[in-house]
Amino acid sequence: MYRPKLAQVIIVILMLAVLSTAALIHLIWQRAAGENIEEIVASLDAQTAASVRNDLSRTLSLVSSTAEVVRSIFFQGAISANDEVKREFLFLSLLREQPAIAWIGFGFPDGRFFGSHATADGRIEMVEIGAAEAGELRPLRRDLYRPIPGDIFFEERIRAESAYVALGAPWYRLGKENGDPVWTVTNVLPNGFEPAMVLSKRVVTFGKFTGVVMAAVSLRRLSEALQALELPALGKAFVLDSRGRVLATSQPSDGVMAAHFSDFPASDAIATAAAEAVAANQVDAFRAVVSNALLGPVFVSSSRLPFENWRLVIATPRSTFASGIDKNIRRIALVVLAMAALAAATAVAFANFLFARPLARVAEQLRAVERFSLESIRHHPTFLAELNDLSQALKRMAAGLSAFARYMPLDVVRSLVEGGVEPKPGGELCADYQEVGGSIPFKARDAQSTVTSAIDRGSQVGGRSTLPIGRSLSASILQIATAALARHLSAVATARLSHKVLILELCGQLNSHDYLPTSDHSSLPGSAWLSMLRGGSNGRTSGTTRTPVVNLNELPSSFG
Repeated sequence: MYRPKLAQVIIVILMLAVLSTAALIHLIWQRAAGENIEEIVASLDAQTAASVRNDLSRTLSLVSSTAEVVRSIFFQGAISANDEVKREFLFLSLLREQPAIAWIGFGFPDGRFFGSHATADGRIEMVEIGAAEAGELRPLRRDLYRPIPGDIFFEERIRAESAYVALGAPWYRLGKENGDPVWTVTNVLPNGFEPAMVLSKRVVTFGKFTGVVMAAVSLRRLSEALQALELPALGKAFVLDSRGRVLATSQPSDGVMAAHFSDFPASDAIATAAAEAVAANQVDAFRAVVSNALLGPVFVSSSRLPFENWRLVIATPRSTFASGIDKNIRRIALVVLAMAALAAATAVAFANFLFARPLARVAEQLRAVERFSLESIRHHPTFLAELNDLSQALKRMAAGLSAFARYMPLDVVRSLVEGGVEPKPGGELCADYQEVGGSIPFKARDAQSTVTSAIDRGSQVGGRSTLPIGRSLSASILQIATAALARHLSAVATARLSHKVLILELCGQLNSHDYLPTSDHSSLPGSAWLSMLRGGSNGRTSGTTRTPVVNLNELPSSFG
């Protein structure tokens, strides 16, 4: 199983700490920034909606008051609807003073129409459509004027024919049938296709119905009002009616006014996001976030307008406000990576200096203790007090184990450890052992009794126990230690026999016919033994070195 090193663990922990801290701070900051962006967008949308509502309310009020002025003048008979000069002066004056109004007109009961119109290029035209037989085109007169400071300048008169009949217009029919002002949205006016909001009022003069007065605001004017708003970059506003038709927009696509969201080109990502939000929320007022492949998240809000269940839809890409935040996020990510790299390098240096190297030295010293190589144990000072204390403790432990070597040979213990044998009390062993040098043969049939007997005999010679081993030895220890014990016990027994020979000689009890064993499996008489011990002949016979040696099983009974 793989076990990581301490330096690696420290690096990983430090990296996790740095990255987790950075991630936590980043998430908290990003959440706060996101909430702030949503609050900012909501505030801007609310301000935009309020501005549009106020502008629309002022315009509608202006249209209503203008139509009421005309109706009152005709109702009071101050100016007759058939007086061409006075009505033209009245309509022209009102139109010049109210630039938000596109049309001021009057429809007669016979289908005739007269009105003043503010064109898109800033000119004013007076339009009159005369009477005609059913199914025939009606005569059309258009007088064009160019406003100048304090007055107007007549440019030209255009005569033509028109198929427009006021009697069939929705604004005329609804105004005639209702006594109260009526608002309608129409696409066709006397000059052709022009979507507009039209207010119509029934006019009665001296109890007789004389016609319907109308005042209209072009939806183009509403789009211009939306364009005048200080919307965020890439943001767009839409005015929808109760059926979801697009009446005005702050940024017409390719200069064309679309009637539905489906009419916008596919490249208009803002219109696409607004359409998705409107389709997903079947209510007038809502706030939503729509994901777009081109712009990312898009904030979409909807609020009601004070006219015919209209509503204002504002779509603003999140990138408009969050582009700087996203850029800072990328910068922070690079800074975090740099900090993580610096932290990793610092962790490597400190982990190696403070932990890895000192612990590696301690581990090496522990392995030396395991092998009983106590002479290699040294104290290595370290910066950390705990590791320094551990190194000193190892040195003291090595000194204690060295003192233990006085009672147990280190070769025996080292062989035991290297063999991986676990020492256990008790056990018996029967084996043959041979001196490594070949000079002292040693045989044992009952290892435990023989070795124990030899230890007892050796302890009587020196007056103290030569090995701190009890009478019951572990079988595993005997397996490894017998070779060393054989050499040691043979030397002890030989020394014991030598002392016996000297004592017998002094006491006069050593007979010349007593034969004692030697290293070449032969025997010598007691006199020869005594001579070798005293340094006489040294046992040299025929070029062969003969050494007094003891075979434990062949000692005379008198030497027991």
